[in-house]
Amino acid sequence: MRRGCHWSRSLLNEVELIEIVERIFGKLGIGVTLKMNNRKILYGIAETIGHADKMMDITVAIDKLEKIGIDNVKAELAGRGLDDEAIAKLQPILELSGSNDEKLAKLREVIGGSATGLRGVEEMAEIFGYAKSSGISLPVELDLSLARGLNYYTGAIFEVKANDFAIGSICGGGRYDDLTGIFGMPDTSGVGISFGADRIYDVMVGLDLFPEEVNFSTKVLFVNLGAEECMASLGMMRALRDRGVATEIYPEAAKMKKQMEYANRRMIPYVVIVGSNELETRSATVKNMRTGETERMGNLLYLVGKTQTPCKDTLGPGAIVAVAKLKNTRTGDTLCDEKAPFIPALPDLPPQLITFALAPKEKGDEDKVYAAIQKLLDEDIMLKLARDEETSDILLSGMGQLHVEISVERARRRYKVEIQLKTPKVPYRETVRGKVQAQGRHKKQTGGRGQFGDCWIEMEGLPRGSGYVFEDAIVGGAIPRTYIPAIDKGIQESAARGFIAGYPVVDFKVRVYDGSYHNVDSSEMAFKVAGSLAFKKAMETLKPVLLEPIVLLSVSVPDEHMGDVIGDLSSRRGKVLGSDSQAGITEIKAHVPMSEILRYAPDLRSLTGGQGVFTMEFDHYEEAPAPIVEKVIAEHQKSKEDA
Repeated sequence: MRRGCHWSRSLLNEVELIEIVERIFGKLGIGVTLKMNNRKILYGIAETIGHADKMMDITVAIDKLEKIGIDNVKAELAGRGLDDEAIAKLQPILELSGSNDEKLAKLREVIGGSATGLRGVEEMAEIFGYAKSSGISLPVELDLSLARGLNYYTGAIFEVKANDFAIGSICGGGRYDDLTGIFGMPDTSGVGISFGADRIYDVMVGLDLFPEEVNFSTKVLFVNLGAEECMASLGMMRALRDRGVATEIYPEAAKMKKQMEYANRRMIPYVVIVGSNELETRSATVKNMRTGETERMGNLLYLVGKTQTPCKDTLGPGAIVAVAKLKNTRTGDTLCDEKAPFIPALPDLPPQLITFALAPKEKGDEDKVYAAIQKLLDEDIMLKLARDEETSDILLSGMGQLHVEISVERARRRYKVEIQLKTPKVPYRETVRGKVQAQGRHKKQTGGRGQFGDCWIEMEGLPRGSGYVFEDAIVGGAIPRTYIPAIDKGIQESAARGFIAGYPVVDFKVRVYDGSYHNVDSSEMAFKVAGSLAFKKAMETLKPVLLEPIVLLSVSVPDEHMGDVIGDLSSRRGKVLGSDSQAGITEIKAHVPMSEILRYAPDLRSLTGGQGVFTMEFDHYEEAPAPIVEKVIAEHQKSKEDA
């Protein structure tokens, strides 16, 4: 795209071009720098170093300075016939620094012997003076390496670079004294400038400057791989257009990356690739974007019950067909051409509503149970399998009790493994209140080298959510620094095993402030045991507290069932936070103990006739009431006895 100004010799035309650049890129939101030079200055430089006859060679070489560096420019100049003395004179000129005025002042000294060069200097001084007076704020820089190597420039030279995006020149131009001579208008001077529309577009895409309301209508892009592939694509495009699908083909057989970037920029949701191999074998190799493995796809099939019919139609978006003999593909995977990998945005799946712990009927078959259920996940993406590191339970989550039960029965039939469903364990926590000091002293003599570790700790409870804090307050070398981490480790391991009910102790601080050691018998293991003993003594004094997890429950039910649901939540020790009714549906939010809500799905279905839905997520921990504490402790003691 070219933009011209008045055809005259007035330097005001150059100033007009500067303002055009400022206004256009300002409206586009692109920050730019305008670099300028003058052809007369370049001639003056060539004349000063004694090679006015090699003006073209010099400009071609120095125009590459930014890309190849000064050493390579010097080598190219030598290859073009410039002697070492001339190159030595040229280098400091190219490396002039400072403001535009400072550069022009230095140039007057360096190329003062060239009348043409001095005219160029004065022209640039006048242009910069006009620009400053007109209030132009665009960064304008005198760049003496800007040459462009084009003979038709006779005065000022322009080049525009984007500030925040790595790309070449996005705009350029300059002064021409006889550009129109070939049209029968000799000696007509003027200025002109060109805008690189493709590069400006790339900059705007890269900087995300296009407004969101720009509407891209194409839904399917066919990749252009050559004439034969295009011929095959045209028939498919026609079939899609007949079905009302906006379709286009890339106009040239460009690189795959360029065509994919075009689709991304235009927000085209589907890309079709028809290659020579697909045309010959009527099959395709596709890539599984989840695993990275390839699958060979043969004939596509229509399925009606057990009847399979080969598909001979041209298929477009939304077609439902079957593919046989895929080896490593599961529900939810994306298969696409290896040369054009992409993953579509998947829909947000609803969270699983109920979780059960799985246990094998025969002890020792835990791995078989896990492997069998894992295979079911390949076809049912609404199942979720996990292993609780804290309780060692295998947890299976689904959309309801029936969903989980059917999945377990399917695993039993297919993989011959007996599985029992149990209510999962609740992840209780323990904590402490108050502050206490305790000693942990471990001394053991076995005839040879003994074990000795002695530490004093101060332990106190912290606010909920604070976690565990360990402070080393040892002074005077009472305990060597190398043993402090062992004390910390002993405390943490004991805290992880719990004290009253076998659940991790959280939200407390330990400060180790004194102790003693033995030069021979002390070791990291001894101080680890001492730390554990100090922790247990402190817990005995502090009277630990059991914390139960509280979930944030959101229940959506028809208005007529709201009272029943709120009453049920209250019976589960729930605290209703509020409700909101819209279009006959009430959403209720409540804090409920996790132990009361583990099998909520069938109960809600019964209360609402199957019309209620809910989601829940962990929110915080609260101190458990005495009956719950007694029950949990009793269950812990029983499990220890059974073990």
